Amino acid sequence: MNLKKFFIAFIAAFVFVFVYEWVFHGIILKDSYAQMSALMRPQAEVNFPLLIVGQLVGAFFFTMIFVRGFGSGGGVAGGFR
Repeated sequence: MNLKKFFIAFIAAFVFVFVYEWVFHGIILKDSYAQMSALMRPQAEVNFPLLIVGQLVGAFFFTMIFVRGFGSGGGVAGGFR
């Protein structure tokens, strides 16, 4: 496994997940969340650094699984399997 390519893919996956989640939850669903504010945890109680760590861990394992499948000779299709 080429660590430089793995690290670049990991960073790219994290940036994609971070931006996607921000657009989806922060922009598209913002009005829906405002209507349900009585059911949700107050903004002050949300631990954002922990959420970012969770996204980092998820991106790391997604990238690791993809690289293992890709590196076994299956190409991109092997990575997706």
